[in-house]
Amino acid sequence: MKAFDFGAHRGRLRKILVVELLGLGDNVQLLPALNELRAALPQAQLQVMARAHVADLFVATPWVDRVWRYPVIPRKPNFAEHRALIAQLRAERFDLVLNSSSNDRSGWITGLSGAALRVGRVPRKGRLLHWRLMHNREISARYSDRPMWQQKLEALRDAGVPALPPTRSGRPHFNAQPPPWELVDARVRALAGQSYLHVSPFASEDRRGLRDAQVAATLNALAQLQPARAIVVSLGPGARESRKWQAVAPLLRFEPAALFAGDLDTVSFLRLVSGAALHLGPDSGGVHVARLFGVPTVSWIRQHRGTPEWIADEPGSEAFVSSEHDEQGVLDISPEQLLQAAQRCLRD
Repeated sequence: MKAFDFGAHRGRLRKILVVELLGLGDNVQLLPALNELRAALPQAQLQVMARAHVADLFVATPWVDRVWRYPVIPRKPNFAEHRALIAQLRAERFDLVLNSSSNDRSGWITGLSGAALRVGRVPRKGRLLHWRLMHNREISARYSDRPMWQQKLEALRDAGVPALPPTRSGRPHFNAQPPPWELVDARVRALAGQSYLHVSPFASEDRRGLRDAQVAATLNALAQLQPARAIVVSLGPGARESRKWQAVAPLLRFEPAALFAGDLDTVSFLRLVSGAALHLGPDSGGVHVARLFGVPTVSWIRQHRGTPEWIADEPGSEAFVSSEHDEQGVLDISPEQLLQAAQRCLRD
């Protein structure tokens, strides 16, 4: 398959769709590459397709012209709904559809879109037959050994998309702004003007996170360390995190200034995290939203092949990598380590 040559097609790219059907963190990591594509084609229509429950991330990027909301929760589209979606895409007559993550579902959507250029990033598992059938140009970048945002940038730059000058801080060009207050939940608006620390205490699986007693000890010490700052807690949706919070709450020696029990919409969550003095939590969407807005983070992540892709260790933030865990949680990260890191980040 031919490599995508941006320079050869640049003058004909008037309508572009970028397909990213993974999670909130994945879409945050897409933004620097998307921003460079926007800068290279300022007159083009730039559209994105994202999972419906994270699509409101793009409220923070008004330079994206349209967002297609792909439903996943409570169920994915059936055959008839997919057929209707494909018909809508084909009616748009895109010049370029770019499959930025190259999972199977985004590959099928790219392949059936009717676009003249159907570009996909070469998957980790290689150029399998169905992937080759769905794309007619490829971009590539090594996986696993560096941040995901950097991989996505390199894939486009190798295709000839011009690089933007580096930022003075060394952070990537996310080019995002907090959502307008009028779109935000009243409970988040009530925190405006306050200095607070934001905590997302639980990972998506017990073995990836702190034990409940460790969470409580960390929160108690954080409240004692920073008495002038409020502590705000966000839980993910679903019964599991609610049950875990019910185990943690009786162990606390203070009352959080606010508790969002999995019922905060994405726009309000963006605004909440963007206003924090510090975000503390496991590798999750909240960490990547904090990175998006330059909020210092203290985070923890379980060691695995893709750790370098997602670790949040930019200057001013600290991340702990756990190599020991059991089914109840990580074994080699202590509340004392997290508190010392929080002190350093807040001091910086």
